[in-house]
Amino acid sequence: MVKDSIERIKLLRKTLGLTQEEFAQRLGFTGTNPSATVSNWESGKTQPTRVYPQISQAFNVSLDWLLSGEGEMFANQYGDANSNLKNSIEIQGILNDQLPLRFDLNLLRSNKRNFELLKYFRVDSDSMAPTIMPSDIVLIDTSATQMKIDSIYLLKINENFVIRRVAVLRQAIAVLSCDNKLYDQLQFDLSNTEYFDIIGKVVWLGRTL
Repeated sequence: MVKDSIERIKLLRKTLGLTQEEFAQRLGFTGTNPSATVSNWESGKTQPTRVYPQISQAFNVSLDWLLSGEGEMFANQYGDANSNLKNSIEIQGILNDQLPLRFDLNLLRSNKRNFELLKYFRVDSDSMAPTIMPSDIVLIDTSATQMKIDSIYLLKINENFVIRRVAVLRQAIAVLSCDNKLYDQLQFDLSNTEYFDIIGKVVWLGRTL
């Protein structure tokens, strides 16, 4: 039952000794009042239906236990107690107020990148829809700041973070487009970085259903 699964989220949070705000931050939620999301779950005002896989990954919790109450709370109950931790890596967020999230190494090894240079970013815009949707989590390779055609990058423009695809790259001029055609293209002179920073290349996408 949905009510029972919400009670298990509350039990998990208390077992971990986290406040509602700390729990929300570990899931990558930011803003002026991140604890409101968790508070609304626990009070039954909203349902965390799409977030269960994310909770499972962030806290190493059994998804079966979260959804049905079957089995043990934590997913590493079999064999070596630290086996799941050994097969995962903690990655920092782009934003300083975001707590680190833990990612399964088996999902990331195909990228063949230096994991220490990866940072995560929670998308809050539909500018790249349907490729990248709001609330998706993307991993950014902060070492990949040399733009290439058709690659997707996270940029910081006038203190705002945006994700754009490189449509045209001619000498020092880059034209950046959105997959959502409701948004206009941007054009930059790459030799003048006074107003923008290339944070890195988007190399991985995670989404809850």
